[in-house]
Amino acid sequence: MLGAATGSITLNGLTVENAFSADANNAPVQIFGGASLSSNVHIDNVMFAGNTSSATSAIYAFANLGALHIHNSLFASNASFSTTNAVRLGTLQVSNAFCAEIINSTFAGNVASAGGAEILGQCTTMAVNDIFWGNPNGNDVYFAFPQSTLLSNDDFFDLNEASNTESFDLLSIDPLFNPDFSLQDLSPLRDAGDPGGFLYTPGVLDLVGNPRVHGSKPDIGAYEITEIIFANGFDFQLPF
Repeated sequence: MLGAATGSITLNGLTVENAFSADANNAPVQIFGGASLSSNVHIDNVMFAGNTSSATSAIYAFANLGALHIHNSLFASNASFSTTNAVRLGTLQVSNAFCAEIINSTFAGNVASAGGAEILGQCTTMAVNDIFWGNPNGNDVYFAFPQSTLLSNDDFFDLNEASNTESFDLLSIDPLFNPDFSLQDLSPLRDAGDPGGFLYTPGVLDLVGNPRVHGSKPDIGAYEITEIIFANGFDFQLPF
């Protein structure tokens, strides 16, 4: 998907899975914005799962000179058997205050020797309420410009991957995933997200169309837990 000279790209409510490529020059899933400051890439409520490349990244989403916006999306079980990350996201924009935002998204089980995901943004990149977890080779995420990266309420398998960023309220705790990477009812990430405000919002709907906030605050990751039974454990009394 190419934005050509000045085009923007918006993806909403899609599932992109099980694509494969052996082409060293083109990822199986490749999304490029146009060569204009107004050529943005928006990825909202999209699932990228099980995509594989033997020669480059499995997912390559680049806003070029525009801004990159990713909300309520899932990047899971994508694999690269080359020397690149399984998922590569970013922009070349340098002039705006914020050039990339990744909000309420889950990066889990992405397999590559170089790392699960690479995020590149030379002007400020925000990653808020995200999960970076489960690359069996380690290195779930790599921030190419950590000094320009703002993190808040993200959950990392390895907090060292947030080094040299500006960060607030980070977690390193098992998300308690279901098989589809949604959160179990007793997940510690329930109501643990940042509600946003002037600079960003968590969005209206989660990945599968449930209301984004179901509780006091948004959950961390692409899914919102909607069940309330057993949310706080059992209230238990012996029958005597």
